[in-house]
Amino acid sequence: SSMTVPQPTAWVSSLRAAHQPIAQQIKLLKVEAPSEGAVQLRLSEPGQPILGFGASLTEASAQLIWSSPRRTEVLDFLFCGDADSLGISCLRLTVGSSDFSLSPYHYQDENGCIDFRREEAAVIPVVQEALRRNPNLKVIASPWSAPAHMKTSGNLVGGQLLESAVSSYANLLLQYVVFFRRHGVDIAALTLQNEPHHGRAAYPCMVMKAHRAAQLAEVVVGLLRSSDLNTLVIVHDHNYDLHKEAIAAMDASVNVADGTAWHAYGGTPSPALEAVRAAHPNKCILFTEQTAHGKANFPGDVPWSLQNCLLKPVVLGACCGLQWNLVLDASGGPRLQGGPGNCRGLVTLEVGGAIGLEPECVGMWHMCRGSRGKTSFVAVEAAQHSSLLCAGFVDECDARAVIMCEEVGEFRIQICSDGHWYEVDITGPAVLTVEGMRTSTTPTPGIVPTVPRRLFTWPSRFAVRSEQGTWLASHGEYQDCIYMSEAESASLWEQWTAVPVSGGGVVLRSPHGMFLGSNGDSCQALAGLIDALQFSVQEMPQGMVRLVCARGILMHAGADDQQSARDKERKLSGLLRRAAGFWGGRQASSVVVRGEDCLSLHF
Repeated sequence: SSMTVPQPTAWVSSLRAAHQPIAQQIKLLKVEAPSEGAVQLRLSEPGQPILGFGASLTEASAQLIWSSPRRTEVLDFLFCGDADSLGISCLRLTVGSSDFSLSPYHYQDENGCIDFRREEAAVIPVVQEALRRNPNLKVIASPWSAPAHMKTSGNLVGGQLLESAVSSYANLLLQYVVFFRRHGVDIAALTLQNEPHHGRAAYPCMVMKAHRAAQLAEVVVGLLRSSDLNTLVIVHDHNYDLHKEAIAAMDASVNVADGTAWHAYGGTPSPALEAVRAAHPNKCILFTEQTAHGKANFPGDVPWSLQNCLLKPVVLGACCGLQWNLVLDASGGPRLQGGPGNCRGLVTLEVGGAIGLEPECVGMWHMCRGSRGKTSFVAVEAAQHSSLLCAGFVDECDARAVIMCEEVGEFRIQICSDGHWYEVDITGPAVLTVEGMRTSTTPTPGIVPTVPRRLFTWPSRFAVRSEQGTWLASHGEYQDCIYMSEAESASLWEQWTAVPVSGGGVVLRSPHGMFLGSNGDSCQALAGLIDALQFSVQEMPQGMVRLVCARGILMHAGADDQQSARDKERKLSGLLRRAAGFWGGRQASSVVVRGEDCLSLHF
């Protein structure tokens, strides 16, 4: 018997007024053949991979959600995938404070002490709840400023990144990515600077010109890839009308950076995205920010957001579309003093926790619905009607399409699915999502970073020696202590073996079968690897490599005298526990200083 072909379904929203629910489900009628006068849609060539659609989870948004008396209801509405929810699939986080933080802050003080715990108050819990509702959620991160002591202004506001601070700032960005990963949140993309040409705001901001962005990109990419992280590194992150500056930034960092990010506060998607695609066709494009301003105006705001932030950028090559604040209160806050007072969130949380839908929710609902579970964009040809704006999304099985018609009137739309034709009548202006379309189009593979992760070949055994000439010693089979021996040469019991572990790291095993442990102790069996220190490996000049530990190393540092070694450990351990656990960017050294732990291997 012949198989029954599943019939596509459709959802439609008028662009004229607010809706609850946001979209109405309508039926498609199967027809024998396309008819004259109808708008005929066919899926065409596959395009870029898709990350997702959503908004920025600022500290203000996270605090409003987490403290809401209707928290679960709000989280369900934002992140669940049913028809009554937005189904957000991509979030943007701020690295440090932005204009929508509760107060100015950063993670590293002038003494080098790093503390990310502020993100554990609301941001991380909200992201974790979002991931529980949508495990495929993608997360992007963007800094508004480097720490004040790393800048020419000496302040979170204004100034530029000091050249002397490039390495230490790159390390801080790496540690940010690692910190979130430890909390179960993978950062899919990191933009190096939000709005790098906007340095005169009254809130955290920083100018970053193309040459400095290129310097920072090179170091950040090296750290990420040698730490087995595929986080994309993105330049520009500013307006469409600055596309010449975006191309210059991409030109300067073309060998390491993975793409550009865009805002819509100036200019339009075309010609900006067309220009950057022509200049750098193999780099990805992200649309990362646009806020709604002032009083809501559904007939104007809904099509504008689709044209400038969501649908049109995707047609022109973007892999995501994000609004600014995910959630704000009815006053457009909370925000920093000096921050803009006329912004609307994607959603407004009223007093008591009621959810108020802004116009931008309409386009967002359709983009999230149309791309849910889909991995790449596919072009849609719209015969008989050149003013329709259409985007398709495809996976291995089927496709969905989002169609916007801004014109007033009655329209018959006919859709081809696996050789069969279906039609639906809509009243414009409207936005329509069609799901369940059958196609033979093959999805585009995911985004591949410009610089791949680095792999290393190890000798079977080696000694670990610092630049100061001390050796890492296990001190024999009967004493569970790892310390830095001052012996001038390596003896047999100071020879180590690198044991690969999942994720691309290694652990160190002594010839006695003990593993280098996380608190100065040896792990005595392979089953104890969970307690062993795990390292990634970085190439260094003069035939050396650097071991980078994935968490704070508490080891005896620097002498055979165990009493003095314990004294040193006692003084250092508290500081190390506060550190995020990665090296701090100076040349490799076995001596622990302000949480900077590196070991050089001489083969």
